[in-house]
Amino acid sequence: MDALTNEQNLFRESVEKFLTAKYDFARRRKAIASNNGWDRNLWREWAEMGWFSASLPEKFGGLGGGWVEETILHEAFGACLVIEPYLSLLALPRAVILKHGSESQQDKYLSAMAAGKLAIAMALNDSNERHGTDSRGTIAIKGNGCWKISGSKSPVLGAPLADLLIVSASFPESDNSAALFFVETNAPGVQLREYTTIDGQLAADVTLDGATATTDAMLGTPVDARSAIEFVFDYAAAASSIEAVGAMTAAVRMTGEYVKIRRQFGQVIGKFQVIQHRLADMLMELEYARSIAYCAMSNLAAEDGVRARSVSGAKVYISKAAKFVGAQAVQLHGAIGMTDECAISHYFRKLAVYDLMWGDARYHLGRYTALSREAR
Repeated sequence: MDALTNEQNLFRESVEKFLTAKYDFARRRKAIASNNGWDRNLWREWAEMGWFSASLPEKFGGLGGGWVEETILHEAFGACLVIEPYLSLLALPRAVILKHGSESQQDKYLSAMAAGKLAIAMALNDSNERHGTDSRGTIAIKGNGCWKISGSKSPVLGAPLADLLIVSASFPESDNSAALFFVETNAPGVQLREYTTIDGQLAADVTLDGATATTDAMLGTPVDARSAIEFVFDYAAAASSIEAVGAMTAAVRMTGEYVKIRRQFGQVIGKFQVIQHRLADMLMELEYARSIAYCAMSNLAAEDGVRARSVSGAKVYISKAAKFVGAQAVQLHGAIGMTDECAISHYFRKLAVYDLMWGDARYHLGRYTALSREAR
């Protein structure tokens, strides 16, 4: 992203300046220890600063940006290990509502989300699927002027903080049809088993037992639901790849600074050639990962096949790079690198979770191979 406009450069500078000044490691640890999952005042402040509306079309009160503005935010959030669930509670639902929601749904939800007044979590992955968009384990039955939805979803990132869920469900009369529904988090028949992921995010296993959704609560139509679900998974994988790049950038920088002060055998270890080579390898993996992640984000608006191949290819490579950079960073920090008080251990956890969410490297390698065969 070298050729940014003046406005985009100013946006990046303001985001990085704010986070550097007000979102240090101590604040992250305090947020995790509180079990609140986020700072609501900070969330509203970001909304007032225009961060949530930067990539929103102007007709919804946004600034009319696109994937570049989203990339700037995700990379900065990854670099500062921001615990507030921007990806899961705002970016993902907003993207699918923009792409597949009706005009009335867009008018109803998008402005409220941009103002920081509404949070929506994506409940897509059936509990019996490791990485899946099938949704046949969750059933929607229509009757008495509403939909009754039953099934279980896991994990649902940000669910304990959400006002609404977007739930994927299939229809019992068809093996291939599915739909997305808006369901209130506190609606009868909705139960959440809350927990914290190893990188500090709040999540939940969501059980739906005849949960009610109104007849107008279907997002889009069943015809495009499968495409919408695939789009959400691709968007999440691409955006989380950008966050991983941000985390890797910070980890490389912190490790480079640490080896200049850590002493072994009577001198700082940064003078040893083997350490310099390891840092160079970390930097090389980071820069490859950055280019691939930017490419995946830029292809989110491409046709389905191009988008899917680009995202899966990025996830395969960046998963490997993230593991390498995270492991090297911890090793070069020594024993302190595994303690909770050391920031690098939190970056390591962030990068470890990245590989598991939204399809791991093995899943995306198989997907990329299959898509490449189809494209021939």
